[in-house]
Amino acid sequence: MGRGPAAPLGLRAGDEEVLSAAARRGAPAVARRAGILLLAARGFSNTEIAAMESTSRGTVIRWRARYVSEGVDCLGDRPRGGRPPAADPQSIILRTLDPPPLVPGARSSRWSTRTLGAALGVSASSVSRAWSLYDVTPARGGGVRLSSRPGLTVTAGTIVGLILDPPRAVLAFAASDSEHAAPRPPAPAPTRSTALSRAVREHAERLVDPSGSAPVAGREGERAQSADLEVQAALQTFVRSGAHLVCTGITPPTGGEGGGAITAVDTFSQWLRVLDVLTLIAHRSRSGAALARAVSAVRAAGPRDGALTWSDLGAEGGVGGGAEHRSPRRPIMSDVAARAGVSVKTVSNVLTGAKHVSPSTRARVEAAVGELDYQVHPAARQLRTGRPRALVLALPELRLSYFAQLAEQIIAAAAARGLGILVQTTGGRRERELEAIDMARRQADGLIIAAHGLREDDIRRASSTIPFVLLGEGVPQQRVAQITISNSDAASTAMQHLLRTGRRRVVLLGLAHRAVAEARVRGCRRAATLHGVPIDPALLAPAPRWDRESGERAVHELLDRGASFDAVIGFNDELALGAQRALLSRGREVPGEVAIVGFDSSDDARYSTPSLTSVAPAFDTIADAALELATGRGGSTPDKPAGGPVGEHITAPHRLVVRESTAGIVLRSDGGDRR
Repeated sequence: MGRGPAAPLGLRAGDEEVLSAAARRGAPAVARRAGILLLAARGFSNTEIAAMESTSRGTVIRWRARYVSEGVDCLGDRPRGGRPPAADPQSIILRTLDPPPLVPGARSSRWSTRTLGAALGVSASSVSRAWSLYDVTPARGGGVRLSSRPGLTVTAGTIVGLILDPPRAVLAFAASDSEHAAPRPPAPAPTRSTALSRAVREHAERLVDPSGSAPVAGREGERAQSADLEVQAALQTFVRSGAHLVCTGITPPTGGEGGGAITAVDTFSQWLRVLDVLTLIAHRSRSGAALARAVSAVRAAGPRDGALTWSDLGAEGGVGGGAEHRSPRRPIMSDVAARAGVSVKTVSNVLTGAKHVSPSTRARVEAAVGELDYQVHPAARQLRTGRPRALVLALPELRLSYFAQLAEQIIAAAAARGLGILVQTTGGRRERELEAIDMARRQADGLIIAAHGLREDDIRRASSTIPFVLLGEGVPQQRVAQITISNSDAASTAMQHLLRTGRRRVVLLGLAHRAVAEARVRGCRRAATLHGVPIDPALLAPAPRWDRESGERAVHELLDRGASFDAVIGFNDELALGAQRALLSRGREVPGEVAIVGFDSSDDARYSTPSLTSVAPAFDTIADAALELATGRGGSTPDKPAGGPVGEHITAPHRLVVRESTAGIVLRSDGGDRR
């Protein structure tokens, strides 16, 4: 005789509501079990339920039996015996940092694989594999010992700095406990101006010395030189802070005031393992988005990306650096589609941020965009989307008069074109500049940015999806539209004006690790050479922040050490106005004893007492050119014919506005003056 259908499953009082709720809102496995039991209660046969739930008849019979014995408790999983659960290596490392439990009569106060495995409910071999993976050993009383020379034991702290300059790499770690140093009050975080001044001065001395590095060395040599100085300056900052350094391929400077340990590993892969361990400890102590981005940048850095430095010791830290490279061809969207193995429509969806593209497909398309160095053409984009209605303008800050005036000019010029401007300030930090790029993708039709922290790969990705215009020389490169003034020529104009009035000892105020500053030093040097006047290295005044306080402080320092000078060129009006205040407060006549020139020709320069001679950029030309390029209309500028290519470098004109701070005084060779 054949088997008859099973009798309907009899549910206990109140269980039908519980099963119905679990079938609707429970986890997938729980919902499936509840569905089987509900169908069984409604009289369906085991075979019918198996077909309806895509399972086996035996599974249906098993869940019926479990309900009879356990009721609705059968919906949960039973505890499983046998092999211990899979272990997370990160969890094992984090537990290793904690002190082991005190056991009377124990021979050691450190974790063993057996004791830690028992504490975590995992096997001893899982603990051993985790320690080997991260290349650490447990320390007495908790903590891990890194595989460096000498070994460094840490339990808590945070990463405060990273340097990646292949084949060199340095990690700075502020540990709250270490066997290398007794507890002490934390060293004050150094300011970047202190840490960078010496390196900046040395670099500027090479720039102004005609017998030193000749111009034939080229911009690449100067750029590499500057990158090396940035690495050395960051090292000095870390040493002075008292951080523990873990290095590979580099010997850091010694003799720092902080007294932190300096250790080394042999290979870059070992250094990366140390980075992984200390990143775990850092996120346990204090999770920081900036640190996470810095570590990700280290992991993603390629061999051609150049030096990367990041510091959390001051407000001006950021991930930066990058080497230039250009693609010889301009691919089209079908090339990207062919490389990624998708349709042209899918590529378009990825580039416009459509949400219905799967993550794996999006990753393939983005990889193809990067490999082919693809860029969206602004005119083609706007043929599809219509006339752009808004652009993002991203500037380092609006407190400086230059950026405030530039923003006003761009907003006014955009309004005349029926465009809106969304203004963002970035502080010159890479993470904030990346946020501005993301905002432009989501809310606008293009981006105009004065960037200081972006890398080449950032620009490549951004310019492939949105119209992209760079302002200034913060990130010098050639693959996107870039608008500058000739900073070298403008500085030469300012220096020649001073030399023609008889000034001979000119302070260059504003030296910093910036392309703009270096260009202005070169321009001053060129003018001085033409007049046969040497530039005294003692009159090179660093100022990493171009504000009035820095200008005032730098001139006070010059006066305090007895420096003799009769003119100052401030690399912006803020520095020059600060210098003017310092001179007047010390009883020096302006321009009688010291003449002053600034840059930007701000309103404050016009109305200061005395009014300030200043180099005036053509803000109207810069604004018009930026808008034309961002909207893809190819308008003409003094240096660009209409319809020029998107990647063209445009140089806006400048002029010297002579005011009271240099006018009216011409020095005589006998030391007197005539008016």
